[in-house]
Amino acid sequence: MKVNSQLLGVVGDCLGIYMGAPSHKSYHCVAYLVGDKLLCLVCVCYSAVKMSKAVRCQQTANSVDEFVVLEEAFKSRLTTLYYNNAYKDEPAKDFHTFLSSLKDKIVHIISQQLQTHGPIKVNLVLEATYFRSTFDKTFFEQEEFQNVAFKTPNYTIFSIINLPDIINQACMTLLDEESKFEGNSSGWSLLIIDGLLIRISKHTPLRGSSYIRLPPLLSARKAIINPINMDQQCFKWAILAKHVQGSNPQRVNERYHQLEERYNFSGIGFPTTINQIDIFEKDNPEVGKDGKPPTLKFEKHVQK
Repeated sequence: MKVNSQLLGVVGDCLGIYMGAPSHKSYHCVAYLVGDKLLCLVCVCYSAVKMSKAVRCQQTANSVDEFVVLEEAFKSRLTTLYYNNAYKDEPAKDFHTFLSSLKDKIVHIISQQLQTHGPIKVNLVLEATYFRSTFDKTFFEQEEFQNVAFKTPNYTIFSIINLPDIINQACMTLLDEESKFEGNSSGWSLLIIDGLLIRISKHTPLRGSSYIRLPPLLSARKAIINPINMDQQCFKWAILAKHVQGSNPQRVNERYHQLEERYNFSGIGFPTTINQIDIFEKDNPEVGKDGKPPTLKFEKHVQK
């Protein structure tokens, strides 16, 4: 069913109260003319599982054609930004036009974050509200509404050089997700494109850490040498541990330092990232030929 909707700015009592939402008289409601009924966007959001979208819409209602920062420095996330389409005077009505109009803004925002924070992870979330009419057993017509969020995977971005291509790919992913939803849905029609979220997080590659105490169960087996180091070179000490002679081989002391020339560590850095392990093995082809692969020696030292 196609919905012929018209955006109406409404101030005062909510005209969609029949949906069971509590009165939000103080809100500047944005309503849609659906058939012969006015439907408030706040009600649509409230009737769904999450209220977060309604909160975002209200927080960004006064923004004019810009992304608004919603939160910053939350755990590993650097920032979350939201572009409110629903509250615009003339909101975009199709996904392709909406995303195309925002590409340059997205590239600009991410470029600034790259310059400030270095490598980052980015994903986009496209939010929309869908509508359909159904009939109950008495053939009474009733409306259903569904909040849908189309998401991209996280993109790890190191440089602005290929940034436009990454954003194009992200937008294509969102369009593909929306197309799959329309193909699999039954009777749902787009009511409104609510907005777009940009989530930007720190890129923290897996890398070697300093000393981590073994869990009691593993420690009790007396089968693992867990070097006690106070620096960030745990990868090196884990590789050398099997060659240390004498008692207390877990103590990183002169015995370890005498063995440092046994392998070529010049091609890697400390702390050692996961992708540097291949470099170490290429520089030391003899590693791993005399038994178990070296990764079994240091995997307990790897953390996020």
